Amino acid sequence: MPVQWNLKQWLAINRQVYRPSDLQALLEEKAGTQLSWQAISALLNNVPGALRLSTIQALCNALNCNLSDFCDVVPDQQIRTISVLIPSWVWSISPDLTRGIVNAVGEHEYDISLYSLNDEDDPKNDNLQLIERFLATPQVAGLVAVFPGRSLSRQLTQLARQGFPVVLIDDQEVQVVPSIGVDNATGGYLATRHLLQLGHQRIAHIKGPGKYLVSDARYQGYCRALIEAGLLPDPSLILEGDFLPPSGRACASQLFALPPEKRPTAIFAASDQMAYGVLSAAEDCGLAIPKDLALVSFDDDHPSAYTHPPLTTVRQPYFEMGQQAVTLLFSLLNAATTSAETIVPENDVSHGQALRVQLQASLIVRESCGANYCRTPADQQIP
Repeated sequence: MPVQWNLKQWLAINRQVYRPSDLQALLEEKAGTQLSWQAISALLNNVPGALRLSTIQALCNALNCNLSDFCDVVPDQQIRTISVLIPSWVWSISPDLTRGIVNAVGEHEYDISLYSLNDEDDPKNDNLQLIERFLATPQVAGLVAVFPGRSLSRQLTQLARQGFPVVLIDDQEVQVVPSIGVDNATGGYLATRHLLQLGHQRIAHIKGPGKYLVSDARYQGYCRALIEAGLLPDPSLILEGDFLPPSGRACASQLFALPPEKRPTAIFAASDQMAYGVLSAAEDCGLAIPKDLALVSFDDDHPSAYTHPPLTTVRQPYFEMGQQAVTLLFSLLNAATTSAETIVPENDVSHGQALRVQLQASLIVRESCGANYCRTPADQQIP
């Protein structure tokens, strides 16, 4: 939707800044930013699309204000756009997430622009340029970002502070902007409790990377189930992977190398991808799943129903997560049309009180855990 840029009038009324040279000096003094006359002209003369995100951030910092103080979104008859940032790895393993976003946006008179994010460690990472690209498009009304990573999360938080509607789908770190996630701790608890109910006591856990909140949450659920059953977590049965198949295979091989009396009879892998590695390692060692080892994982990626044997796993409601993210974003957009205040209140963003919608996970029972299982159109679901 069109942007009404009122910086020149706002500066004159609120800061008594009337000349380009005054603004140039203010930016240099308050933000340590030196801008050319061309950039100063762009700031003052209604050309927001020509500005870099860093320039807008420096301006707001120097003036101690929000972007919404001098930049208004003006509704018109043009079709507006929702931008969606999705990491490349999400496209293949959770198409339901994208489908939920697209379906929810389709219920409104909005277009959708999908951007593929590069991995944070990729030397060709140009994610910041993606933000600048969609900000330069006047029709962009808001943003949904899926698992944006730490660096990009900081940029998106700054963007939200300036009044731009942003919603994240994320469970990797604490977010201070509106976000959608799943109850990972309860999911880990359900997975481990199910194995306990099947009679297992030596239950290993292959964690995700310690730097992510999701890894600790699933581990806490695992520990809670063991403690409720009167068992203490065994450090020799707890290994850390990276959510990918090779790490699952390596961790499982390490567990299978333990003396027979110390080996686990069941494994809870913190992701389906790592569980695929466990299946491979078990085959290499001549172990049959579930006869010799029960296996439960987390995510319910599409291939998990078709592995041999099919995986018992904790299902993340990807489709609903996508839908809820868009619903939350439109609530922010609606708030913007009825209030002149910043869309995400400053106290929420700075003090970590932002809204988080947490959806419930459910256990999908298939063959790999060793429970009674028959292949039916609908797998057994345990809430």
